Amino acid sequence: MDKIYDFNQLIVPHFFDVSNAPSIPEKFFALGKKSLYHKDTVIIKYGEKLNCIYYIHSGSILGFRQDNEEKMSLAYIIKNGFFGEGWFFSQRNSRDEVIIGDDSIITMFPKDVVDHLITYPEVVKNFLFTLGVKTTSVETKFENFKNKSVKDRLKIFITNQFSLFGDSNKIELKLNQKDIANIISAHPVSISRAFSELKKEMDIEISRNKIIISK
Repeated sequence: MDKIYDFNQLIVPHFFDVSNAPSIPEKFFALGKKSLYHKDTVIIKYGEKLNCIYYIHSGSILGFRQDNEEKMSLAYIIKNGFFGEGWFFSQRNSRDEVIIGDDSIITMFPKDVVDHLITYPEVVKNFLFTLGVKTTSVETKFENFKNKSVKDRLKIFITNQFSLFGDSNKIELKLNQKDIANIISAHPVSISRAFSELKKEMDIEISRNKIIISK
Protein backbone atom coordinates (compact mmCIF):
# COMPACT_ATOMS: atom_id res chain seq x y z
CA MET A 1 0.00 0.00 0.00
CA ASP A 2 1.30 3.48 -0.85
CA LYS A 3 2.15 5.72 2.07
CA ILE A 4 -0.33 8.44 2.98
CA TYR A 5 1.25 11.79 3.81
CA ASP A 6 -0.99 13.70 6.19
CA PHE A 7 -0.33 17.46 6.23
CA ASN A 8 -3.11 18.22 8.71
CA GLN A 9 -2.62 15.90 11.67
CA LEU A 10 0.75 17.11 12.90
CA ILE A 11 2.72 15.07 15.44
CA VAL A 12 5.43 17.64 16.23
CA PRO A 13 5.06 20.63 13.90
CA HIS A 14 8.52 22.15 14.26
CA PHE A 15 10.09 24.76 12.03
CA PHE A 16 13.82 24.42 12.51
CA ASP A 17 15.52 27.76 11.87
CA VAL A 18 19.31 27.55 12.04
CA SER A 19 19.97 30.78 10.13
CA ASN A 20 22.02 32.02 13.12
CA ALA A 21 24.30 28.97 13.07
CA PRO A 22 28.03 29.60 12.73
CA SER A 23 28.78 30.03 9.02
CA ILE A 24 30.57 27.42 6.96
CA PRO A 25 33.18 28.63 4.44
CA GLU A 26 32.00 28.19 0.86
CA LYS A 27 35.04 26.06 0.02
CA PHE A 28 33.59 23.16 2.02
CA PHE A 29 30.46 22.97 -0.14
CA ALA A 30 32.67 22.27 -3.16
CA LEU A 31 33.51 18.92 -1.52
CA GLY A 32 29.89 17.78 -1.81
CA LYS A 33 27.48 17.36 -4.70
CA LYS A 34 25.08 20.27 -5.17
CA SER A 35 21.87 19.42 -7.05
CA LEU A 36 18.35 20.67 -7.74
CA TYR A 37 15.69 18.46 -6.15
CA HIS A 38 12.11 18.82 -7.32
CA LYS A 39 8.97 19.09 -5.18
CA ASP A 40 7.65 15.77 -3.77
CA THR A 41 10.96 13.91 -4.31
CA VAL A 42 11.71 11.51 -1.45
CA ILE A 43 15.28 12.28 -0.36
CA ILE A 44 15.45 10.17 2.84
CA LYS A 45 13.38 7.00 3.14
CA TYR A 46 11.83 5.77 6.36
CA GLY A 47 14.08 3.08 7.87
CA GLU A 48 17.08 4.07 5.74
CA LYS A 49 20.55 3.95 7.28
CA LEU A 50 22.23 7.12 6.11
CA ASN A 51 25.73 7.10 4.64
CA CYS A 52 25.60 10.82 3.85
CA ILE A 53 24.22 14.09 5.18
CA TYR A 54 22.53 16.98 3.39
CA TYR A 55 22.59 20.76 3.43
CA ILE A 56 19.66 22.75 2.06
CA HIS A 57 20.51 26.14 0.53
CA SER A 58 17.06 27.13 -0.76
CA GLY A 59 13.56 25.70 -0.94
CA SER A 60 12.22 23.48 1.85
CA ILE A 61 12.13 19.90 3.03
CA LEU A 62 9.32 18.22 4.97
CA GLY A 63 10.07 15.57 7.57
CA PHE A 64 7.37 12.95 8.20
CA ARG A 65 7.15 10.53 11.12
CA GLN A 66 5.24 7.26 10.95
CA ASP A 67 1.94 7.55 12.83
CA ASN A 68 0.77 4.01 12.08
CA GLU A 69 1.30 1.50 9.30
CA GLU A 70 -0.64 3.59 6.81
CA LYS A 71 0.06 7.20 7.70
CA MET A 72 3.15 9.43 7.79
CA SER A 73 2.41 12.70 9.63
CA LEU A 74 4.25 15.97 9.11
CA ALA A 75 6.72 16.47 11.96
CA TYR A 76 9.02 19.33 10.90
CA ILE A 77 10.03 21.76 8.16
CA ILE A 78 13.58 22.85 7.33
CA LYS A 79 14.48 25.69 4.96
CA ASN A 80 18.19 26.10 5.64
CA GLY A 81 21.13 24.17 7.05
CA PHE A 82 22.02 20.53 7.55
CA PHE A 83 19.54 17.70 7.81
CA GLY A 84 19.90 13.96 8.26
CA GLU A 85 22.94 14.53 10.48
CA GLY A 86 21.26 13.11 13.60
CA TRP A 87 20.60 9.72 12.00
CA PHE A 88 24.02 9.76 10.30
CA PHE A 89 26.04 10.36 13.46
CA SER A 90 23.95 8.07 15.66
CA GLN A 91 24.14 5.29 13.03
CA ARG A 92 20.49 4.47 13.69
CA ASN A 93 17.99 3.86 10.93
CA SER A 94 15.98 6.96 10.07
CA ARG A 95 12.60 7.29 11.77
CA ASP A 96 11.79 10.02 9.27
CA GLU A 97 10.77 10.08 5.65
CA VAL A 98 11.95 13.36 4.16
CA ILE A 99 10.47 14.79 0.99
CA ILE A 100 11.08 18.00 -0.93
CA GLY A 101 8.47 20.63 -0.08
CA ASP A 102 9.48 23.21 -2.70
CA ASP A 103 12.05 22.84 -5.46
CA SER A 104 15.31 22.96 -3.50
CA ILE A 105 19.04 23.37 -3.97
CA ILE A 106 20.73 20.79 -1.75
CA THR A 107 24.33 19.66 -1.27
CA MET A 108 24.90 15.99 -0.42
CA PHE A 109 28.04 15.05 1.52
CA PRO A 110 28.99 11.33 1.42
CA LYS A 111 30.54 9.64 4.46
CA ASP A 112 34.18 10.05 3.40
CA VAL A 113 33.65 13.79 2.93
CA VAL A 114 31.86 14.11 6.29
CA ASP A 115 34.78 12.30 7.96
CA HIS A 116 37.03 14.98 6.46
CA LEU A 117 34.71 17.88 7.33
CA ILE A 118 34.52 17.04 11.02
CA THR A 119 38.25 17.65 11.34
CA TYR A 120 37.49 21.37 10.93
CA PRO A 121 36.31 23.22 14.09
CA GLU A 122 34.05 25.62 12.18
CA VAL A 123 32.10 22.72 10.66
CA VAL A 124 31.81 20.85 13.98
CA LYS A 125 30.58 24.07 15.59
CA ASN A 126 27.81 24.32 12.97
CA PHE A 127 26.80 20.67 13.51
CA LEU A 128 26.58 21.15 17.28
CA PHE A 129 24.62 24.38 16.91
CA THR A 130 22.19 22.76 14.44
CA LEU A 131 21.62 19.68 16.60
CA GLY A 132 21.19 21.91 19.63
CA VAL A 133 18.47 23.97 17.94
CA LYS A 134 16.62 20.85 16.82
CA THR A 135 16.67 19.06 20.16
CA THR A 136 15.82 22.25 22.03
CA SER A 137 12.91 22.93 19.66
CA VAL A 138 11.43 19.57 20.61
CA GLU A 139 11.59 20.54 24.28
CA THR A 140 9.92 23.86 23.43
CA LYS A 141 6.86 22.05 22.09
CA PHE A 142 6.57 19.34 24.70
CA GLU A 143 7.66 21.06 27.91
CA ASN A 144 6.81 24.74 27.46
CA PHE A 145 10.53 25.37 27.25
CA LYS A 146 10.56 29.17 27.20
CA ASN A 147 8.69 29.37 30.51
CA LYS A 148 11.46 27.45 32.26
CA SER A 149 14.34 29.17 34.04
CA VAL A 150 17.56 29.71 32.09
CA LYS A 151 19.26 27.16 34.34
CA ASP A 152 16.61 24.53 33.56
CA ARG A 153 16.80 25.32 29.82
CA LEU A 154 20.58 24.95 29.94
CA LYS A 155 20.24 21.66 31.83
CA ILE A 156 17.84 20.31 29.17
CA PHE A 157 20.25 21.40 26.44
CA ILE A 158 23.16 19.60 28.13
CA THR A 159 21.07 16.45 28.68
CA ASN A 160 20.18 16.43 24.99
CA GLN A 161 23.83 16.75 24.03
CA PHE A 162 24.72 13.75 26.18
CA SER A 163 21.96 11.74 24.50
CA LEU A 164 23.47 12.52 21.10
CA PHE A 165 26.85 11.19 22.24
CA GLY A 166 25.45 7.83 23.39
CA ASP A 167 26.91 6.36 26.58
CA SER A 168 29.67 8.95 26.98
CA ASN A 169 30.14 10.46 30.44
CA LYS A 170 32.06 13.41 28.99
CA ILE A 171 31.28 15.71 26.09
CA GLU A 172 33.29 18.48 24.47
CA LEU A 173 31.22 21.21 22.82
CA LYS A 174 33.04 23.50 20.42
CA LEU A 175 30.60 26.28 21.23
CA ASN A 176 30.93 29.35 23.40
CA GLN A 177 28.42 30.67 25.91
CA LYS A 178 26.98 33.15 23.42
CA ASP A 179 26.28 30.33 20.94
CA ILE A 180 24.37 28.40 23.58
CA ALA A 181 22.50 31.55 24.61
CA ASN A 182 21.28 31.88 21.00
CA ILE A 183 20.22 28.21 20.89
CA ILE A 184 18.12 28.35 24.06
CA SER A 185 16.90 31.95 23.63
CA ALA A 186 18.63 33.41 26.67
CA HIS A 187 20.76 36.47 27.43
CA PRO A 188 24.53 35.75 27.55
CA VAL A 189 24.76 37.14 31.10
CA SER A 190 21.97 34.79 32.22
CA ILE A 191 23.80 31.86 30.59
CA SER A 192 26.97 32.72 32.49
CA ARG A 193 25.05 32.71 35.78
CA ALA A 194 23.31 29.43 34.87
CA PHE A 195 26.65 27.77 34.14
CA SER A 196 27.96 28.96 37.50
CA GLU A 197 24.98 27.36 39.23
CA LEU A 198 25.31 24.11 37.27
CA LYS A 199 28.99 23.82 38.20
CA LYS A 200 27.68 22.81 41.64
CA GLU A 201 25.97 19.79 40.03
CA MET A 202 28.44 18.68 37.34
CA ASP A 203 32.03 19.17 36.25
CA ILE A 204 32.12 22.00 33.68
CA GLU A 205 35.23 23.52 32.11
CA ILE A 206 34.70 26.67 30.05
CA SER A 207 37.26 28.22 27.73
CA ARG A 208 36.90 30.82 24.99
CA ASN A 209 35.45 28.54 22.29
CA LYS A 210 35.05 25.19 24.01
CA ILE A 211 32.99 23.78 26.86
CA ILE A 212 33.79 20.38 28.43
CA ILE A 213 31.11 18.77 30.59
CA SER A 214 31.42 15.59 32.67
CA LYS A 215 28.56 13.83 34.41
